[in-house]
Amino acid sequence: RRVILDMVAKHPFSMAVFEDSLYWSDWEMQEIVSCNKFNGKDFKTLVKEAGIRPMGITLAHPLLIQSGPPSPCVDSPCSHVCLPKPLPSTEFTCACPSHLVLDSAGTACEDSSLTSTLLLSTSTHIYSLHPQTIGLTSHKAIGSIPSPGLLTSLAANSVDSMVYFVNRGAEKI
Repeated sequence: RRVILDMVAKHPFSMAVFEDSLYWSDWEMQEIVSCNKFNGKDFKTLVKEAGIRPMGITLAHPLLIQSGPPSPCVDSPCSHVCLPKPLPSTEFTCACPSHLVLDSAGTACEDSSLTSTLLLSTSTHIYSLHPQTIGLTSHKAIGSIPSPGLLTSLAANSVDSMVYFVNRGAEKI
């Protein structure tokens, strides 16, 4: 993070960047201004007229218009991630989040027995989480804990897919 202007913008509202310039609207000064995006030099007021309160700002330029062939991922069968191959190719590759693997067709992501999971308990439920997705998604409970619940130990058996726990609240294993 680097400060390029200090004490110039009073109440910036909207910004846009194009080439070497930074543009923004300022509510308090009621103007649209610009400067060099690297060093803050070439500060200029571009628009300032009585009664005009600029808010949002956007840039329109031929270089900003997306042109070229359509993305090969637009209608792809990929279930999670589609990665276009470099131009001039019109092909793509499907990919999966780190806790999933591609199926034999190479388009759908599915659970893998080789990925690690984390068992987590609360006072009411047991959850199975993939460490890579903690904080990114919501998680479904794989079981509920009978009341009163106070789990002190949790173990999974990959052979029979069972989860064993000690419930001190109910004094049971």
